[in-house]
Amino acid sequence: MEKRALNNADGSKVFKAALENPSGLSGGDAWTPDLHLALYRTAQLGADGQLYEAVTHNGTRSAIHRLDSFYSFWTFWPQVVNTDLLEEYRLLAGDESILRRQFHRPESIHGISHMKRVLLHSFFLSFLEQLSAKDRKVLLYAAAFHDIGRSHDALCERHGADSIEKMKKLVAVQEQLEPEDLRALQFIMRWHCIADQRGVKALGEMPAAEQARIKYLFFLFKDCDALDRVRILDLDFKYLRCRRSWQLALVAYQLLHHLGEVEQEFLL
Repeated sequence: MEKRALNNADGSKVFKAALENPSGLSGGDAWTPDLHLALYRTAQLGADGQLYEAVTHNGTRSAIHRLDSFYSFWTFWPQVVNTDLLEEYRLLAGDESILRRQFHRPESIHGISHMKRVLLHSFFLSFLEQLSAKDRKVLLYAAAFHDIGRSHDALCERHGADSIEKMKKLVAVQEQLEPEDLRALQFIMRWHCIADQRGVKALGEMPAAEQARIKYLFFLFKDCDALDRVRILDLDFKYLRCRRSWQLALVAYQLLHHLGEVEQEFLL
């Protein structure tokens, strides 16, 4: 399925979260034309939750079918995980006491849980896009540190730059990244909280040979961050930039509901 096929402006499609294939269209209140509400409800059901779709045409509904266009954490994670990823997650997100010192407000909507979900989205998009280890590391570092300079949860265009300065005090990134990777990381962090077009314009200040790579990683990271807009019920597929990002929407809702148990079972 292409992203454009998700459009339901005419309300002809209805969706339902269930543990098994619905036998019919009874229980009408459980069917909804709101795909995001159905994804939210599917995520609430945990590992066994399934998403179903029916299409209304001339007042009647088509046969019900399972909508399998979205990845589920529990079936996708085994394809993605390896020892290196687990080590990277534990290095960047495994010590709660360190994390609590990094953030001004660890429990806020831009705090530790948000960071961990963005980090996991970075794992998944890195896998889907078949990124190199170097490119993946840039995304993971961006996920881990992009909001540590935030002092409030309101609109803020300066916290990217503030996060860079704070990261430099916490981590010897220049010893862990090649110079071109550090430049990419700092660009992503600096511009992640500012409108895309301004970030793209700022690419002209970067070395010409690095601009295409930085733009690609910049857009990937902005999607990793945007996927966690589910936490404020504000994920809009049309604003996702990369061709595979929308397929992680169910994962985003699942991590919103089940991050703690997922972390304990699979990550730590």
